[in-house]
Amino acid sequence: MFYRDKSLKQSENNNYLKINHNYKKKSASVKLKTNWINVIYLLPVFVAFISYINGLTGDFVHDDVYAIKKNADVLGKSDIVNVFYNDYWGLPVHMNESHKSYRPLTVLTFRLNHWLFGLNSCSFHVVNVCLHVMVTALLVYTCRHVIGLGEKCSCIAGLLFAVHPIHAEAVTGIVGRADVLAALFYLLSFIAYSRSMNVNQDQTYHVPFVISMIMAGIAMLCKETGVTAIGLCVVYDVIILVNQSRKQKTVYMKSLVTRIALAACWTVVILSLRIKIMGRHLPRFTHSANPASFSDSMATRWMTYSYLWSYNFWLMLLPYKLCYDWQHASIPLIEHVTDLRNLATIICITVIMYIVYQTFREWRNIQRKTEETRPSNHFMLISVAMTTIPFLPASNLLFPVGFVLAERVLYIPSMGFCICVAVGICKLQERWSVYNHHMMSLTCLVLMMLTFKTWKQNTTWQSRETLFRSGIQVMPHNAKVHFNYANFLKSCDMTEEAIYHYKTAISLDDHYPSAHNNLATLLTDDIEVERHLRRTIMLQPNHQRAHMNLGSLLFNQGQRSLGASYLYKAVDIDRTNPEVLTTLAHYLLEVGNITEAEYYLRQAEDIDPEYSDIYTLYGSIYSKQGRHSEAAKYYKKAYQLDTSQTVTLVHAAHAHQYQGDFIEAEKLLKQAIDIKPNINTFEQLAVLYYNAGRRTDSLEVYDQIERMGDNSTDTQHRYAKLLASEGDLERAEMILSRVILQNDSHIEYLKTFAQVKSKLQKYNEALDILTRAIYLGESVGNDTVLERLYLDRGNNYKDLEQYKEALADYEAVLRYNPLHAMAHGNCGAIYHLNGNVEKAKYHYETANEIQPGSKIIQENLFKLERLLKERGLGVS
Repeated sequence: MFYRDKSLKQSENNNYLKINHNYKKKSASVKLKTNWINVIYLLPVFVAFISYINGLTGDFVHDDVYAIKKNADVLGKSDIVNVFYNDYWGLPVHMNESHKSYRPLTVLTFRLNHWLFGLNSCSFHVVNVCLHVMVTALLVYTCRHVIGLGEKCSCIAGLLFAVHPIHAEAVTGIVGRADVLAALFYLLSFIAYSRSMNVNQDQTYHVPFVISMIMAGIAMLCKETGVTAIGLCVVYDVIILVNQSRKQKTVYMKSLVTRIALAACWTVVILSLRIKIMGRHLPRFTHSANPASFSDSMATRWMTYSYLWSYNFWLMLLPYKLCYDWQHASIPLIEHVTDLRNLATIICITVIMYIVYQTFREWRNIQRKTEETRPSNHFMLISVAMTTIPFLPASNLLFPVGFVLAERVLYIPSMGFCICVAVGICKLQERWSVYNHHMMSLTCLVLMMLTFKTWKQNTTWQSRETLFRSGIQVMPHNAKVHFNYANFLKSCDMTEEAIYHYKTAISLDDHYPSAHNNLATLLTDDIEVERHLRRTIMLQPNHQRAHMNLGSLLFNQGQRSLGASYLYKAVDIDRTNPEVLTTLAHYLLEVGNITEAEYYLRQAEDIDPEYSDIYTLYGSIYSKQGRHSEAAKYYKKAYQLDTSQTVTLVHAAHAHQYQGDFIEAEKLLKQAIDIKPNINTFEQLAVLYYNAGRRTDSLEVYDQIERMGDNSTDTQHRYAKLLASEGDLERAEMILSRVILQNDSHIEYLKTFAQVKSKLQKYNEALDILTRAIYLGESVGNDTVLERLYLDRGNNYKDLEQYKEALADYEAVLRYNPLHAMAHGNCGAIYHLNGNVEKAKYHYETANEIQPGSKIIQENLFKLERLLKERGLGVS
């Protein structure tokens, strides 16, 4: 009994242990599964964030400036409804000038970003990275629960997508948010569609289908390529149909036809609305944007297009050469069948066809074994579909696109590519399981290399300089990257370097109108400037800035009528450009046509009331009219709108100075100096102090300018004159000696130098200087200047008691100005000394008539009368 009880007890215990053991195994399995779920989601998400964390400090660069910093729709300067009528850059989408990039939902996210954090570039980058993290998580979910990949394979696909360097432009470049947002809703549409694919078509499955179509529409409103989500869903539906057993196909086919019909109708509706919104016109692109589409040879076009497809695939496979811009001759056209690059096209198409063939072959082999079920090995086909379908809008197959190649457009297609690579890795591991550890190590090494490349690529998007420099290094034969870098150098006042890169861009592509125009703005030779501007207009007849610049050039050359015609033409090209309107107003103001100038200024103000140049010109108008109080008000308003233009503070200071308000003028000039120290502004302050009678303060400012160095000869000349007037002749002489060494042909400098030498009683040196000045003055033919120079030289001869030479110079003065009282007086004095009484009397009396009341003339006349009395001649 005891034995049986014991046995029974032991049996019960065994049963208990067995049950407990099964429970433990089940718990371990659940725990393992939970850990895998954590890994396959958390690891890619974490890596996605880490891969782009060094890009968060980047500035607004390249297209960010126009799409965000200068976009009224983003800055909240326009009504929010306008977002749905304007393109990505803020232009009305129906206009011919628009690029037709209609992405209102992306613009709304930018607007929200700005509303919450202002123009803080870091906040924009954070949103982009967070969106990339979300897309990565959704891709892993899609791989695992929609496509049906295993945990490891889904994780590898997510990791590859998270770190792929091809995404740097879309994620780190802020305007790339359009691609990332579209990808997010693209996947949501795909996931929702997969939930609607129920063979029995229960009512509950209609809702996911509707959600899928809505998500596809939203994706399209984020970026145009988002609409291809519908195409992917339909292809996926067909793949699943093929994957069904023969018994299930009939039932499945009915629901499939319904879904495809509804999806097609929805596609037609949203595309029709899209076409209507953009004015039923395709965007217009220049030759440089996509050279292949402008080729007259169909063979050249299609060979080049085909090669570009393979080149995109190659960039996803080996992203070693990445650039922010691929326009112009980045990828030369393929014009001959013998071009070796055609092999790349053939290889790419062969690989895709092989993948499709192998997939169908596996299906056929398994079908022979059983007719009841089909394999679920459709991963490769889906990955090919996910790669090719979203790439179609950028392939030039449907319509010409505005770029040769763009890395950002590969953001969505790269999902399918990453899935394809992940499936390939997992298949290799299954086939050669012995080398699993080695293969995993190799996979980790590849992921680390890709992450490093992504980090490096992020640094190129830190600033305009780093981005444009990287373009020069990667694509030195691309005219566009030289043009962009030259623009950057120009903005940094690095004129010589900018000219070099503009010329390089033109040498690479002489049909580059903007390069010709921008180069013209830096050149100093008017003939060269005009040649480049006319070349710009020949290449692009409606190039507004070229008309504006050529009009300004001709106007300044004195061809005012012809110059005005170009300025009016520039206005006619686009009457919504405030810069052109204000430029025309500026030149109208110069010719005194204030009424018409104000007319164009009011137009500019209506278009953009925050364009600072408008108020600068208003200030000029009121200054000319002597309304200095109003002028000061407008100059200050111009500064408030553009605080980088401190010259408006200087103009406001002048206006206050004219009113006698030296305190406010001083305050404004000091404010301008604090913001942007500038020698010219310092000198304005020195002049202000001089006019206010504060000569000591004026000298202190000039002393500060002298210590700053690199001041102009004009500034040094004025400083020397002030020193001389204050009696510091030695320092004045030293400064003027330096000025003359820099420019020994400037008559005014020579005259001042001679005056200082005279005051130092260095008469002979003064005579040499004045003789050179007279020689230069006679070559110029300015009578007023020569009159003054002869007078100064005559005075020096007089001081040296060389009266004969002095008399000759004074008589020369009278030839230029017969009513010069001092010259008459000095001539009279010399004739008086020489005993020529009659001539002395004539000059004394003439001088007295010109300048009555002169004590010296009257004293000399008295002496002359006394001399005549002594001689017994008397005075008549």
